[in-house]
Amino acid sequence: MTYILNKEARDAFITRHNSSYAAIKYINEHTPENARIRLVFLAGRGYYLDRIYDEGASYGMTDVIGLANNAHDDRSFQRYLYSLGCTHLLVRTDLYLKSLQDNSTPETVDRVLQLMKKSTDVIYNTNGYSIYRLRPLKDQNHLKDQI
Repeated sequence: MTYILNKEARDAFITRHNSSYAAIKYINEHTPENARIRLVFLAGRGYYLDRIYDEGASYGMTDVIGLANNAHDDRSFQRYLYSLGCTHLLVRTDLYLKSLQDNSTPETVDRVLQLMKKSTDVIYNTNGYSIYRLRPLKDQNHLKDQI
């Protein structure tokens, strides 16, 4: 009612009802208009994004398994990230870490986290949501041919 009666701003109302909204708002305000966002464990809640976004049928589970399966070397990991077709990842951090821990060895979890630090920049990390910007690949043409 407070929103309907103009006693609460739209952003405040949405933030109160959608815990990922602050991260989404950050993307809308701080990423290039041509950014492509991959949602990981957001359960289809990308509808406030003003950027092109995608979320696999498994809501990110397949993405996390793919990261773990390709963590054996830097090149394979980067190829997998690049194959997601995005410039940024929007991740619900607790579910991402739990999925990694539940489906991988501790060594693989550590390796994925190390490779994420090497391959991405965390540009936002607040209230359980992180935004990763994928770093440009050094040899994009070579990697594209192998995907």
